[in-house]
Amino acid sequence: MKILLSLILGVFCMAGFQASAAVNDGMIVRIAKIEVEPNSLDEYLVFLKENGEASLEKEKGVISLFAMQDKEKPNLISIVEIYKDQETYQQHIKTAHFQKYKTGTIKMVKKLELIDMDAVDPTVIGKIFVKAE
Repeated sequence: MKILLSLILGVFCMAGFQASAAVNDGMIVRIAKIEVEPNSLDEYLVFLKENGEASLEKEKGVISLFAMQDKEKPNLISIVEIYKDQETYQQHIKTAHFQKYKTGTIKMVKKLELIDMDAVDPTVIGKIFVKAE
């Protein structure tokens, strides 16, 4: 989890991302809620971390794949996904690392819910993880 957070911090710091412009260009903000089969959790997390790291390192328009586990039910995963635009998202789901994640975890996932969101204050995006340093 610390590696993923570090990668997200790096993306925000290096990119100098201007959120208001990205929102006007169709930025995608989504929360993915995933229920993983408890017996498959450790293996699932390996796939999840590999995909997150590869996506943030290799895909410029993937801004956030911030994965979290429920403290009481660790097989419940939530991911804050932020993509520069729809084109970036479509390219992301075609990458080898995403396809490896998707096909490798398909039998591990009991439930998947994708919730599309709108940013209340899109100008805050560049400051989100700065305080975590």
